[in-house]
Amino acid sequence: MIICLYIDDLLIFGINFEGIQETKKYLTSQLETKDMNKVDTILGIKVNKHSEGYALSQSHYISKVLDKFKHLGIKEANTPYTTSMKLVQNIGRAMAQIEYVVPLEV
Repeated sequence: MIICLYIDDLLIFGINFEGIQETKKYLTSQLETKDMNKVDTILGIKVNKHSEGYALSQSHYISKVLDKFKHLGIKEANTPYTTSMKLVQNIGRAMAQIEYVVPLEV
């Protein structure tokens, strides 16, 4: 079981349903809680369950930010590199916790 906690947002997940229920029961006995049942969104991250697992997305948050700044007259721009480029794992020296890098074309 994994418990994710950020201020007053709590997410519990795992493969032992009974263990999750016991944990929720204990937390409710110690704290004022509200059970939202299945997760839909947490900390602005949309959670979608599908046959292979879960997908996390912040596309709705990005849309809200873009809508907020429309009045500034910002125009869309193309990506500054080719979208056909694939990321490769960084096997060189450490780069400030960057795990993947875009390979440079020579």
